[in-house]
Amino acid sequence: MSFIVDDLCEPELWSLEEIYNALVKSKAKNNDVKIVIPMFQRGKRWEEKKEEGFIDSLEKRYPIGSLLFYKYDNTYSLIDGLQRGNTIKKYLSNPSKYFSPDKVPNEITEFVFVESGIRNSENIVKESINSIITNYIKETDIDDFEWSDLNYKICEKFPSFPKSSIEFRNLIKPFLNSYKEQVDSLRKTKIPVVVYSGDESTLPEIFERINSKGVALTPYEIYAASWPKNKFKIGNSIIIDKVLAKYDSLSDDDYEVEGYDRDDLRINHNVNAFDYVFGLSKFLAEEYSILNFQMSKDADEVNNIGFELLNACFFNAHNQIKNVHEIIKKFATKIDELEDKLQQCIAFVNKIIGPYIKFKGNKRSNKSNLHSQWQILSMISFVFRCKYNLNDLSKKSSWNIDKELLKKNMPLHYIYDIISNIWSEGGTNKIHSYNDSRKYISEIAKSTMENALISFNEKTLSRHERKQVDSPKSEEYIVLNVIYLNEFTAMDQLSIDKFDVEHICPKEQMKKLIATTTQNDGLPISALANLCYLHEGINRSKKDKNFYQDSNYLSKTKYSIDEIESKFSFTKEEQLEWMNASYNSNDYNILKEFYLEFLNERFKIIKEKFINSLY
Repeated sequence: MSFIVDDLCEPELWSLEEIYNALVKSKAKNNDVKIVIPMFQRGKRWEEKKEEGFIDSLEKRYPIGSLLFYKYDNTYSLIDGLQRGNTIKKYLSNPSKYFSPDKVPNEITEFVFVESGIRNSENIVKESINSIITNYIKETDIDDFEWSDLNYKICEKFPSFPKSSIEFRNLIKPFLNSYKEQVDSLRKTKIPVVVYSGDESTLPEIFERINSKGVALTPYEIYAASWPKNKFKIGNSIIIDKVLAKYDSLSDDDYEVEGYDRDDLRINHNVNAFDYVFGLSKFLAEEYSILNFQMSKDADEVNNIGFELLNACFFNAHNQIKNVHEIIKKFATKIDELEDKLQQCIAFVNKIIGPYIKFKGNKRSNKSNLHSQWQILSMISFVFRCKYNLNDLSKKSSWNIDKELLKKNMPLHYIYDIISNIWSEGGTNKIHSYNDSRKYISEIAKSTMENALISFNEKTLSRHERKQVDSPKSEEYIVLNVIYLNEFTAMDQLSIDKFDVEHICPKEQMKKLIATTTQNDGLPISALANLCYLHEGINRSKKDKNFYQDSNYLSKTKYSIDEIESKFSFTKEEQLEWMNASYNSNDYNILKEFYLEFLNERFKIIKEKFINSLY
């Protein structure tokens, strides 16, 4: 390993124990050397397997790379190596955590197996033996190892194994002592550290260069180091809470985060550009259901919603996202105004598409968003650019005209784009091209929308389903929502009733018919024309029968068969009589002809209702 060696950058060797003691803030005393975590560091990212691999490399004395510290006074700032440093801290806090069954010597496993008296299932018994030994080591403080305690645990599992076996003691005691000595030796193992003491302003550039190769950091995590650290005051306390949670996730783990003053941040609400957009992203994703993306990320992980939205609102290319901090700097004195106007645009879009995504049929499937992240960011940023001048956030004189055009045309684009799967590729590039093209203000002709629906329907007709049936996707939901939004009254929508997506020709019946008539091919059971919204009471009462095969379910619902036909299914009994016929193994083509004829006739009705609802 080579180092750049001069007065500003010197190689040193630190033992794992020295690194551990300097990292753990509860161990630090006034004059002790301490290692702190810079505020721009990302959170802890290594999974358990990655940690285990690193510890295995240490135990085998493999090279593990060097840590990079920035030194000032008696303090070392950990510029590169947080994941390795965190694993070292976890290991020395509890070395046994990383003990694995493959470290149990074969002679011990073999001895216990022979003495257990079991003569079958050898592999399973040996796995159980190694598991008992491993669990004991993991659950016991390394200084409290007692061979007799382990002997007792083995006897619990294998009653035939001798208690207080001298032979077992002579095998296990040296092994436990050897493991303890190995851990003690590892504490004293030294690893390379590069200590940099140059100009502090160069640290973000160094951090970016180190982490710009490979997959170590996301671009957003690099921004944390490279963006300016100037702080400004914000009013949104929820954003502050998100930033606090980010740093608390490190601080609570017994690290000291350099420059982090929790009380000051909580009381004074002063943040830098990166922390603001970090918190804004998490706030917007939680506050607005149409932006519910990346919700599972940990408190210290970046959600990119705010970064991407600001870039789309103000810039003209995706590669400018690294300069979003310039927007924050420009509007730092009126950041709350910027935030409010962003939220106004989000609310505007939400109101426009709300009827199509909040339709109560979706609640049962928990499918609140039919759109992709990029589609909704495109719409919001388009509205922002129509409404506000990007230089000073003043409202444009053309907004009143554009607003009416957007109310009329944006819902059509939303629906058309989902049916046509427009946003399946090239999301970020499309956002900027659509901003330039004034897409959402332009009209969509009725024939264009109709052709999109026909094309999607044909795609669903190409399915060959026998045992597995596709679940409804965004395209099916948006079509159904458009249709039934026009069919259902305001009272239907305001009632406590819930609605399921139902297959008019029930799935289970269709599977049986297909199985009876063919062994090779399937039919489009989940075709668009076979779907409807159905009151949950009807759906659960009639079970796997169609509407006409058993009328007993009608006694359990407030709807008559005429109301079901007019409001939900748009069918007549004669259209489904073919389902009652007896089929044999040679009748697949007959079944197919009947079913496709039904689908074609019902699609004509669906298409008419869909187009009439929109136009």
